[in-house]
Amino acid sequence: MTVEKIQGTFNLRPSKTILIAQLGLSLTVVIILFGLPIFWWARLLALVIAASTAVEWVRRWKVQGLEVLRCQDSERWSLDASDFTLGGLKLETNQFVTRSLVILYFKTTAGKSLIRVLPADALPSGHHRLLRQLLIAR
Repeated sequence: MTVEKIQGTFNLRPSKTILIAQLGLSLTVVIILFGLPIFWWARLLALVIAASTAVEWVRRWKVQGLEVLRCQDSERWSLDASDFTLGGLKLETNQFVTRSLVILYFKTTAGKSLIRVLPADALPSGHHRLLRQLLIAR
């Protein structure tokens, strides 16, 4: 298989796994707050911050639209969303690829880093498998 000739389009959807992990983190913080020997007003402030963070994560998950990740060749990628388009993304050398999780590291044309965390539920299973194969083959 030659990686340079592979072109792929991957439809990314909001991940329930990431949302559940974020809400679990908020719940853990709340449980720890109840056990800390701190003033009631500091505990209340921290609980409000933790709750508002959890609500914000849920709100962002609900409004997050579909994104389309396109691979022109092994090095050139683009990311299209409803409110932005990033072309000319360069895949960095180190990627994290496991059976259920792919973490993509990109550099934009401006030199900034872009990271996309893709659990198995963020893509159809065939697309997730193809993406993993593409990244491992490069």
